[in-house]
Amino acid sequence: MNTIDVGQAIQTVANIGVVASIVLLAFQLKQNNKLMAANAAGVSVGQTTAIWATVIDQPEMAELLVRDRQNEALTPAQELRLNAYWIRSLFHSQYVFHETHRGEWLGKGWQTAFRSYGSLRRAWSGSGTGTVFAQKDLFSPEFIKFMEANVFKEPT
Repeated sequence: MNTIDVGQAIQTVANIGVVASIVLLAFQLKQNNKLMAANAAGVSVGQTTAIWATVIDQPEMAELLVRDRQNEALTPAQELRLNAYWIRSLFHSQYVFHETHRGEWLGKGWQTAFRSYGSLRRAWSGSGTGTVFAQKDLFSPEFIKFMEANVFKEPT
């Protein structure tokens, strides 16, 4: 073998190594995406479970949610309690939104809640009687943009 043959052999081995590295990287990215999707689904289930746990553990919250859904008048204290409930839930959703860089799982559930509960609409806009600081301006601009484009819009 002469020097040129050795150089070509080394270059071929190096190229094979580069191709193998790219294949391995693609495999790792695919695994990472699957892991992120599974994590997002798990967090979504966790949030739903936490919301139901609030209703189970605090029967008065169930009564407040029913009254709100039926558009019954609420006292300022009840309005404030529902406001805190919604803002806490929204902060959790914002965290998940930023951690997973995916928002599609947020859509349907929040759309239904937005249409069903006046207290959620008031908490988002900051117009409730119990609202002091709780409003959409507490959230990140990216989360606000996503929620207003996909969730907090009136049905057409």
